[in-house]
Amino acid sequence: MSYIDLTNVSKSFGSGTEQTDILTDINLQVKKGEFIAIVGYSGTGKTTLISLLAGLTKPSGGTIAVDGASVEGPSPQRGVVFQNYSLLPWFTVKDNVALSVNEVYGDASKSEREQRILDSVEQVNLTPALSKRPGELSGGMRQRTSVARTLATNPDILLLDEPLSALDALTRSVIQDQILEIWQKRNQTIILITNDVDEALYMADRVIPLSVGPGATLGPEVSVDLPRPRDRRALHTNPSARKMRHELISYLLAQKEKERLQQSNEPVVLPNISPIDISMHKPSWFRGLRPKKRKVLQSL
Repeated sequence: MSYIDLTNVSKSFGSGTEQTDILTDINLQVKKGEFIAIVGYSGTGKTTLISLLAGLTKPSGGTIAVDGASVEGPSPQRGVVFQNYSLLPWFTVKDNVALSVNEVYGDASKSEREQRILDSVEQVNLTPALSKRPGELSGGMRQRTSVARTLATNPDILLLDEPLSALDALTRSVIQDQILEIWQKRNQTIILITNDVDEALYMADRVIPLSVGPGATLGPEVSVDLPRPRDRRALHTNPSARKMRHELISYLLAQKEKERLQQSNEPVVLPNISPIDISMHKPSWFRGLRPKKRKVLQSL
């Protein structure tokens, strides 16, 4: 039995002639402890899919279940890390992490809550920055604070919505390894949303592409049968890794070409614009000029 089960899920906004289909016919089964990556272009509905899984929005059709129970709203069981850090600038790292701990474990003792905060911050190697505010942190440290805040509630499922896309390559690789280490230690189920095929292949057990919209759906999945821990360099030299990379990129490029052809077939409606006779709207200072100067200005 699947731990996470999406069956014929769709999501649209608006109604009637104003309806826009974002996702259609999404079917996905995830085992407990599995690491799944969904890769696709920006604007195809990846964040909408994460919001559905998190219970932040409800599907227009189909069902979403976790461990056999229907997803009806947000839950501490499902932690979300968004691309936006969403940190309170006047709070320290410790205070920002404490927000989630106090919300979920408000009935626990102060010492127990304190320990949860310290443990989660330590897991992302931010203990030296515990008393610093977001304005004093680098982008990578802010994102690690966001990860620590989510980890502090000890969720069974970690939903990552392009959390590393705004970071430089070196910082991204460091946090990728930290997320993998946390995943292996905690045996969490992770769904990563990304637009980076290499990142998906490096981190996930399975990579599933998302087609272009409107009405995006999941494409053919790729099982990443590479031993762990993985070597980033092997992704470019290992024949199996190169084949998987080629399959994913080919599918995504084909989807982009399909979108281009659809747009090129759509009729282009030009605005109904009539030229203005500027001779009727010349300023008074222009009309007062001598003919010779008028001629010079008109030639410019």
